[in-house]
Amino acid sequence: MAADPIDIIRRSIGRPNLFGIPLLIVFLILFAAMIVAPLLEEEGTVLLDKGGRVGSREYDEELDQLGSPISRAAYVFGDIYCHQLTERSYQLNGNQMPVCSRDVGLFAGLLMGGIVGMFLSRRFPMTFLLIALAPMLLDGGTQALTSYESFNLLRVTTGLVAGIGLGIWTNKSTAETLKILFFHPDKREDQGPGT
Repeated sequence: MAADPIDIIRRSIGRPNLFGIPLLIVFLILFAAMIVAPLLEEEGTVLLDKGGRVGSREYDEELDQLGSPISRAAYVFGDIYCHQLTERSYQLNGNQMPVCSRDVGLFAGLLMGGIVGMFLSRRFPMTFLLIALAPMLLDGGTQALTSYESFNLLRVTTGLVAGIGLGIWTNKSTAETLKILFFHPDKREDQGPGT
């Protein structure tokens, strides 16, 4: 007899796990900063068109001109974290967002997955995370290794799926680790977050 999907969902949802709140706050700040930063600057003044590299800072001069410290922080984060290619980025208020479309989806997904993860009572294996990451890795990897050029809607969608999976998995793992550390000192040596 096949299991009822509604019953499986009902059994998986429990009371909110408050250990995930600090992580959720970090996800919220990251996502909000990416949305708010272009809105805080004068319309049409932020365009990052040098074709940057991940892990480096190419836009120090341009970012020093930004009026808001929140914008400056978000764009500096984006300068280090993301390539910020104009053609792969969305614009708000006529300004390029601090990160590319895939990363916007990733940060939105982290926030959504973090919220969902607070209410799920089950643990998720590493295979769940790998399945959620697979579309993004396939699309981004193919784009990086071949002449294939993805499009922004696909980028944001694969980032969103990966972010949701990563948000759920990270929330559950962090909450389990904090529970063990603070409420079950006798289990610290016996088990880890993924067991």
